[in-house]
Amino acid sequence: MGTQGKRERALIFGSVRESDWSFLKPRLTEPFWVVCADGGVVNARSAGLEPDVVIGDWDSGGAPVPGANNISLSPEKDMTDLQAAMEQALSLGARELLLC
Repeated sequence: MGTQGKRERALIFGSVRESDWSFLKPRLTEPFWVVCADGGVVNARSAGLEPDVVIGDWDSGGAPVPGANNISLSPEKDMTDLQAAMEQALSLGARELLLC
């Protein structure tokens, strides 16, 4: 999970695989939310982070995570899981989103 304190930044993880997360290190100095769109939970954990929120219809390899706020979406919807994750981050008070 992101660092504690007022969190105005959110890292949004999608399900596209990445092998080098070193680009995140300079961005982990301020409090942040970790929001995963469905299978993005695999990427967040690969980056060494635990999700605060996992949202999706569970069709991309994701699943609810104990300890996270899990939001299940219908497979029939008007937005992607990634869009829903971004909206959720904004509703949490994030003012800056970093798509990972």
